[in-house]
Amino acid sequence: METSLTHSFAPPSHQCFSNGTICQVGSHNKITPPSSSSDSYDEGSIVDLSHNMQSGELPAVAFREVETLFLNNNLFTGKVPKEFIENLYNGGSETLYLQQNYLTDFPVLSDMKLPDSVFLCLSYNCLVTNRGAKSVPG
Repeated sequence: METSLTHSFAPPSHQCFSNGTICQVGSHNKITPPSSSSDSYDEGSIVDLSHNMQSGELPAVAFREVETLFLNNNLFTGKVPKEFIENLYNGGSETLYLQQNYLTDFPVLSDMKLPDSVFLCLSYNCLVTNRGAKSVPG
């Protein structure tokens, strides 16, 4: 069975290697992310859906166990799902690239520190600064 990756999402099983290494490379081809838990990616997956002109809110369910996630250079809006943040803090995710979208909030877990192994990029979004943060004179 041949799966077209240029117009719609193909379930992760069609895009995985059989040796246990999961890799979804979908940059620049208009793949849409999965929208239900039955279409979610496996633990340890590497998912690249960057540069796909995707819009709307980030689908938290589909990416809850992804180790490396590239959703940069799309049109996503709204808050970064707390599931993404929790996964970074607990070490389940190592890389989260969300730059160049229209995201407005990144919920920081103030009582926890991100692991040193985490790579996180949120630049070029519409993020609100920390509440109560004081501005630095320029």
